[in-house]
Amino acid sequence: MDIRKVVCFTVLILAACQTSTPSAQPSLPSEIWQVQFSPTLQWIEPGLNLCTNRQANIGLVTFERPPAELDVHLADITLRWGAPEHLSGHAAILGYDELALVVNAHNPIQILNQTDVQAIYEGKMTNWKVFSQSPSFDQQIQPWQYSDGEETQQIFKNELVKDLQNIEAAGIAPSPEYMVQMIAANVGAIGYIPQRWLNQSIRKVSLLGSSTNSFQVPILAIISSEPTSQQKLWLACLQSTLMP
Repeated sequence: MDIRKVVCFTVLILAACQTSTPSAQPSLPSEIWQVQFSPTLQWIEPGLNLCTNRQANIGLVTFERPPAELDVHLADITLRWGAPEHLSGHAAILGYDELALVVNAHNPIQILNQTDVQAIYEGKMTNWKVFSQSPSFDQQIQPWQYSDGEETQQIFKNELVKDLQNIEAAGIAPSPEYMVQMIAANVGAIGYIPQRWLNQSIRKVSLLGSSTNSFQVPILAIISSEPTSQQKLWLACLQSTLMP
């Protein structure tokens, strides 16, 4: 028999065997959880996906909602930075983030104290050259803040400027992402963000006389009822990614 015919015949047999083997079908999740979070925690999504992929038969549907709309009864799991005014359900601390006072990367200011921040946001200091650290930096101060219902705004008022009376002159940022963009675009701008939003376009300012721990705020997972065993495993995974 011609050796070429034998080779050809063998190839045909192998091809037939390969085509007859059924391909593996991906398994569909048996449970799909709804997870909601505010724009402050937008950065957390890769961790959510990582921990979901580590559990069999679990799927996620995520929703980004303003903090005022984070009703724990609207989702299986609610994630937020800091506790709401009225906390109901079961809450777990997943990690922490720090409130950071930030300026444009080209601003030479290095340190402010709480009195300085208060004066800036009350409109009593309007130019950066009044500070001894930046006498040649002749730039109008442009403070930025959030709306009252936003988590970062509430933390700022609770921790840093408790007696704030007048901030009408400040710009309003709808989210930390927008705050970062505005401060990066304005050399005289100042604002505050969760520290996880820091990047090279802005710079953190040290607060004189403050302890770093004083501005550490917990990242919470809130569930309206007792979490299931699978939810506990998922939350433990997420906790390990945020507090390695």
